[in-house]
Amino acid sequence: SGRRIKYKMAGVERYCVVTGGRGFAARHLVTMLIESREWLVRVADLGPEIKLEPYEEKGVLGEALKSGRAQYVSADLRDKTQVIK
Repeated sequence: SGRRIKYKMAGVERYCVVTGGRGFAARHLVTMLIESREWLVRVADLGPEIKLEPYEEKGVLGEALKSGRAQYVSADLRDKTQVIK
């Protein structure tokens, strides 16, 4: 939902996938990538959805999820068909 912001370098949209994205360290990495404004971020984890703390909903991660700069993807990286999606 929200408008999609495209980040491009030399005409190419740049994505970064962060695996284990619901974990403590990964969330900090996701925030840094979003703040750099050089990446669209895909947060991949096994859980069916990402649950944000109230402060996260109003912060960088929550805003990026709303605007489309970040996406949450529920996937098992051991399953190639889920990764390709």
